[in-house]
Amino acid sequence: MGEPNVLLLDEPTNDLDVETLTVLEDYLDSFPGVVVTVSHDRYFLDRTADRLFAFEGEGRIRTFEGSYSDYLSLKREEAREEEAEKKRLPEESLRSGDNRRSADSYSNRPRKLSYKEQKEWEEIEEVIAELEERVQQLQEKISGAGSDFTQVQSLYEEERIASEELERAMNRWAELSELVEQIEQEKRK
Repeated sequence: MGEPNVLLLDEPTNDLDVETLTVLEDYLDSFPGVVVTVSHDRYFLDRTADRLFAFEGEGRIRTFEGSYSDYLSLKREEAREEEAEKKRLPEESLRSGDNRRSADSYSNRPRKLSYKEQKEWEEIEEVIAELEERVQQLQEKISGAGSDFTQVQSLYEEERIASEELERAMNRWAELSELVEQIEQEKRK
């Protein structure tokens, strides 16, 4: 145990304050061996992982070389390609003589952002930045609360709620980003 060459970490960022998390990340950066980590903390994975084993459901495990953000980008790109393939198939059947109109043919017309979506798109990056700052402030307050269990418990609950809001905002940003990109591609056609 004096010089381990393999570390197995299961959700290592749970219940860590910011300072301890920074120490852990720095240690893992300089660790000479292999680190196997199971984590849902996407920021930690981006910071420390360079190879992922992603459990994609239905018994599929994908090996991916790169960060978690790179993996998410690849998944979004694959989803876009799959969606484009689905759209292309009805168009090809129309060109091949199948002139029946279906409900899908109406959904293929160019789309644009609704007023609400446009407003949300313009403000979402600022919202994400504010939520990230709020989560960080709460984590700092937690680390500074010391042994005041009541305050720490209250701060943890606030931090959990803020983290969930941040996750929802990030997911919505990804959805809107894909939608904007699709609209831009349709305009170029």
